[in-house]
Amino acid sequence: MFLQAAIPHKSSNNSQFKSSSNSSQKKKTDLTIQTIGPLPGRPSLSERSPLTRPSKELERIASIASQNALAPMSTATREGEKHKNHYHLSFRSGKNGHGGTVLSSSSSNSKLISEQGSIYSFHPSSPGGINKSLSALELRNLAPKDERDYIADESWSLLKSKVLQLYQGEGLRVPVEDLNDLVSMHVNSRIQQGKRATEILNEFKDLTKMGMQKLDYSLQKVTTKLLYRLVELWLFFFSQVLPYWEAIFLPLQLEFEGSGNILSHQVAKEYWSTIPESPENMSKDKPWDDGSVDKWKIDSFGPEDNKGGTFAEESSFVTLFPKYRENYIQTIWPEVSKELEKIGILGELDLLEGSMTVKTTRKTYDPSAILSARDLIKLLARSVPFEQAKKILEDDIACDVIKISGFVSNKDRFAKRRQRLLGPDGSTLKALELLTQCYILVQGNTVAAMGPFKGLKEVRRIVEDCMKNVHPIYHIKELMIKRKLAQKPELANEDWSRFLPQFKKRNVARKKPKNVKEKKPYTPFPPAPQLRKVDLEIESGEYFMSQAEKQKRKMSEKKEKSLLAKKEKDNEKAKDFIPPDEPEYVSSQSKKKF
Repeated sequence: MFLQAAIPHKSSNNSQFKSSSNSSQKKKTDLTIQTIGPLPGRPSLSERSPLTRPSKELERIASIASQNALAPMSTATREGEKHKNHYHLSFRSGKNGHGGTVLSSSSSNSKLISEQGSIYSFHPSSPGGINKSLSALELRNLAPKDERDYIADESWSLLKSKVLQLYQGEGLRVPVEDLNDLVSMHVNSRIQQGKRATEILNEFKDLTKMGMQKLDYSLQKVTTKLLYRLVELWLFFFSQVLPYWEAIFLPLQLEFEGSGNILSHQVAKEYWSTIPESPENMSKDKPWDDGSVDKWKIDSFGPEDNKGGTFAEESSFVTLFPKYRENYIQTIWPEVSKELEKIGILGELDLLEGSMTVKTTRKTYDPSAILSARDLIKLLARSVPFEQAKKILEDDIACDVIKISGFVSNKDRFAKRRQRLLGPDGSTLKALELLTQCYILVQGNTVAAMGPFKGLKEVRRIVEDCMKNVHPIYHIKELMIKRKLAQKPELANEDWSRFLPQFKKRNVARKKPKNVKEKKPYTPFPPAPQLRKVDLEIESGEYFMSQAEKQKRKMSEKKEKSLLAKKEKDNEKAKDFIPPDEPEYVSSQSKKKF
């Protein structure tokens, strides 16, 4: 527990100085632990907000660092106390920044006996409190070097108690700024002590190990669902521990970079440069450091490589296939079962439901075999021939099924853009297969591709850009240039962007439609309902006529229409006999007269 600065006081009961004219006994401080309630009108320190206490502790530790020497305080023996000698610690009055304010540690529920006194009852109430008590330390003869040691040790113990709460899921109970001050104070004290950079760094590494050991201890208690518990533990670490950890030790990071407040840039560069670049265990030769080892080679996985034996649980995948693939799958299924038996996978065909199922068995030795079997039945359902689809069981072959139906809503436009992938007589598709080393099949609303991972990445980019109205020929030109550049070893570590073509996007004017529909003015009222045929007959009076009258009316309407049509035809014929308008003829003599 941290004891705060207090003004010396005199009490008639317990701290009255006696006359020492005839005695040479050393003066001792009397600090008696009593637990009585606070004075009326003055709240107890335990009722104050816990967020305000650590900042006061920092002020106290900082006040120690700012003093040049510690002044011993006069002591007196307590009457009636024969077995215990207590020491009361105080600083010179008037030279500290507290102004006589009595402070308490963040983990105490101490209660004040007197407004002028500083006798507390310390009982830890917080799990993150510091167990080490300063009241038992003898600070009477501290030298400046011992004072720096005292500041560094106490700031480090307080920092550890607050930081380790993160690993217990309790969170920070103090502001991050106060912990930043503690880190800066600790680093500054260690530097003044003449500690090396590696010693400071090892302290922080030990603190990290202590926190990770707490997480490891919580994981050792788990007996069931270990994987789920491990996922939860890492999510807790990366979301709740690591961000606060980086924020707390930000001053140390700034000192590494040379932008801190303790050391200048040049001094920090020289000081932290003494740390070795890599630990000793990382400088050992590794078996893969040999130049003859191909680091990109995927080694085959055989039954002898499976050290764990059979799988604990069965894994299975089911894929539906369309009706038109039923006959083909039924004929090739015996061959499919033989290929799956080689890797210890059981395949089932259900023609009633139209599904294919793959399962692991006790003969399965490769954990990734079930994933390859899943891709096999998926490719068979997407119309890939079996001779091509069975290559997916190889280690260096992967597959990708790209959905292209969601890029374009217009069916005609979708069909045209999908045809661009094929090209005339499949020439575009063949060029893409040669350049990407992948098998590509365009079927319905999907594009199935098989090949190496790098080629599959290029295929997906080309297919998606094609459906976004970017012609594949642009990507084909780019891939051809990259293929030639890869043959030149002098360009292996250079940027190839200056060799690749840069195609600019052009805004082509669209054709205007011939028939443009005029927008009708908006009205909130719906249109009037159309009248029925009976209603129209009632309005015209035809509904009340007899059958003979209706026949007469129709005949008269026909005659009127025929007469109008005859008049229009006669007028059309008469147009040919109408003389055109000609200007008046004026003779030359009459022109001269004018």
